[in-house]
Order: sequence, then C-alpha cells, then structure tokens
Amino acid sequence: MTARFKALVMAGALLALGLTQTGPASAASQPLTIDTGSYICTNGVCDMGSGNVGAFFAGVATSFGGVGPTPYTWSIASGSLPADMLLTPSYGVYSAYVYGIPIAAGTTTLTLQVRDGVGDTARQAFSFTINSGTPTRADSVTITSAKWSARQHRVFVVATDPLRYLTLTASVTSTGKPLCVGQNCTGALFTVGNGQYTGSFFGANPQNITVTSNLGASATSAVTIIR
Repeated sequence: MTARFKALVMAGALLALGLTQTGPASAASQPLTIDTGSYICTNGVCDMGSGNVGAFFAGVATSFGGVGPTPYTWSIASGSLPADMLLTPSYGVYSAYVYGIPIAAGTTTLTLQVRDGVGDTARQAFSFTINSGTPTRADSVTITSAKWSARQHRVFVVATDPLRYLTLTASVTSTGKPLCVGQNCTGALFTVGNGQYTGSFFGANPQNITVTSNLGASATSAVTIIR
C-alpha cells in the first residue's frame, strides 16, 4: 500500500476524533528533540494518557528541530505495543500517533525514535494505560464477496473486519501478489469506517484471493465468475 493511502486512512480516523498534527513551523531551526513539555514525565518516562478497553485510543508524540526533508520517520526503539495497537510511521510533519482499539487492560512502556531527513535521531520513553471496559471483537477478516467479471476483466472484492480503523489489502492467493488498479498494485481496499472494506481491480481471474489486515488477520476465498 502507498504511503499516501496510509496517510489518508489515518487522517480520516484521527481527524474524526479532532486530532491534528502538532509542531511549530519554525521547529526545523533547532536540534532534533522529542517534546516532553506537554506530558507528565516521571523517571524519564512520559505519560501519553489513558483509555479504556473497547474504545479508540490515540497518544501523540511530537518532535522539534532537525533537518528536512519532512515528514520525519518514527519507529519503536525498545519495548513493544500490544497486538491490537499500531504506530504511524509519521503523521503530518513532526508527529506520530500510537493508536488502536485496545482489547486488554494494562500499562505499556516503550521508547519511540524519530529520524529526520539527514538520519539524525532522538529517542524518548513513553507509557500509556488502558483501563477496564467493554472488549471489542478481535481482528478478524471475512470475505463476503469475491467476483470476477469476464466482460470487464475486473475483480470485485468486499470484506469485513470488526475493527473499523484498519487497512486491508487483497492479493492473489497462489502468488501473494497484490491486486492492481492500473499501475497501482497495492491491493488496497477502501472503507468509510463502518467495518466494510471494498475494492475493484483489473486483471485476469485470480481464481482465489486472500485479504489481509495490517494487524495480521487474513481470509481466503474462491472467486466467482460473473458476466
């Protein structure tokens, strides 16, 4: 999937919650650092806040300074996220988000790293706490429709996942190659945040397709031929 598509998916999910990119326009004139002034920090670990099981959570990390080109790239330097949480490689110019719908309570501590356009890095430890709540269903992909039009030479795919903020991709089961729209061979399915993911792709009948979420769940289905 393209970085542009990921950005559009995250922008829709995060802006729906009123979250926007942070970081002043003049930040690039300073040495690369990660903001700690917006958090309560104890023993070098900054608190991103808390959420509840079954409710969408997003914690932001923001950098200052560094040298472009932007956006800067974020990664996990140590520790790990729960299986149901993700980190955006970037959001806006200087920021990144830890986000997801948690399915278990607990406190997570990890160190995030940001890399600027010339390879300089900065690191900071963060934590967030998930409190008890109503669990959501786990990541689970279901293909509800997979059809190939002999007249149009197009594959039409409809899939569902109870987690509505994910990115789902479709591929040819026998080869693992993503389905294509013209030269764009990402296999990306689109959603409006209702748990249903759809896509149409050009090409020969793939016989069987596999749809995979970015959290790892997948499903395979035979393709039905239509006229």
